[in-house]
Amino acid sequence: MKNAKSVSMLPDCPVSKKFYQETVSRIHASFQAIGGSAADELAEKTVKAVNDYLSGTCLPADDSDATVRLMFALIRSELDKAMARSAAARRRKKAAPRRPRRKSAGKNVPEVFRSEAKASGSGIDMARLAELLKIREQFDCDDEDNYDEADEPAEPILLNRRQRRMIEREKRRKARREASRRR
Repeated sequence: MKNAKSVSMLPDCPVSKKFYQETVSRIHASFQAIGGSAADELAEKTVKAVNDYLSGTCLPADDSDATVRLMFALIRSELDKAMARSAAARRRKKAAPRRPRRKSAGKNVPEVFRSEAKASGSGIDMARLAELLKIREQFDCDDEDNYDEADEPAEPILLNRRQRRMIEREKRRKARREASRRR
């Protein structure tokens, strides 16, 4: 018996690869369950009939084996439904607007944050962290005289503990580097 994975799929198959492989494996399993000396041959004829139907919507010939026609008749409605699903999915994909790829936030996030996020494996969203750092930098100004709180109320920036600690560590490192450069 041929394995379903060894069966080559049609080049422009109107159904998904998963559905096709499941169908072929079900055909082979069904003929193996029936048994007989010609089980493999009948399974291959049925797979050929399915391939012909999927490629050009032609039905098995009347002179083909009755068992092949019966098996094909049992799975034909499933084939039709799968072809309709795949066609609809292709139409949706074609009609959907292409989304631009999201730019990496790696340039805006200090290296210490990137390395710590990779090491911890916590799944920190680097784009969100870069956005929060950018917002925070806007409010970290040395010249308090030019800042008027009445102009616009600031939304609170909600950083979790890990993010606050990473920012604090980066500030301390920056201060140490500047102090060592002054010497």
